[in-house]
Amino acid sequence: MRILSADPALPYAKPPLSKDYLCGRRANLDLHSAGWFERNDVDLIRGVTVDRIDVEAREVITAGGVHYPYWHLVLAPGSAAVPLAVPGGALAHQLRSFADAVALVVGAGLIGCEAAACLAGLGVATTIVAPEIVPLQRRFGVDVGERIVKMLSDAGVRFIGASSVAAVEDAGVLLASGETVDGDVVVAATGVRPDIRLATAAGLATEDGRIVVDEHMRTSDRNIYAAGDVTLAYNVAAGRSVVSEHWRDAAQQGLVAGLTAAGFPQSW
Repeated sequence: MRILSADPALPYAKPPLSKDYLCGRRANLDLHSAGWFERNDVDLIRGVTVDRIDVEAREVITAGGVHYPYWHLVLAPGSAAVPLAVPGGALAHQLRSFADAVALVVGAGLIGCEAAACLAGLGVATTIVAPEIVPLQRRFGVDVGERIVKMLSDAGVRFIGASSVAAVEDAGVLLASGETVDGDVVVAATGVRPDIRLATAAGLATEDGRIVVDEHMRTSDRNIYAAGDVTLAYNVAAGRSVVSEHWRDAAQQGLVAGLTAAGFPQSW
């Protein structure tokens, strides 16, 4: 078995990045040690970018031109952070990896609220700017959002709602209202988008920006599977295709895909 990963680090759990690690608490991030992969005959290749999939030759080709043949292939590229589309937006950090957490970031989404509270707890003056009146308004409504504002305030976080960022500057951000919010570090919690570039280029069936898979996580190519954020997967219990963006479902889908590919069919 072979795993190709663009991340130079050993595989790790991402949820603790904003819940524990950024808060200065002890966090067990590693999923397995380097020795585990060796003992289980898993060839882990880190820091490599996949350029394309040749479905006819059943090969994965890297940006460096290396060809890796496959019998069964599981796609689990996750999501890519949506860039902050304003002047200077490239200056903002995004919490998507261990390296980002080390860089000390904060944002305005669910993960951003967690990170903001953690940083404030460490004595960092922290401000959240969001287009909604209250945090997470679209998901939970105004009443719950107001409770979150209270929780953030109690943690020492300043919240500026119903505001949009016009530009990111060296000393902070310029709001559309003309107000400037100072900050040594600016983080864009602008959401993510499923990374289906490889699947699209390979001609796999997609719908609404996701890879269509059955209950076994099999794509339109019977030798290729997909799992996680990128999928529109058929859920047996629900009796329909479901979009799921939770890490627990991603892990379960990966297990289903792996077992099915290995000849032990499972259903999600």
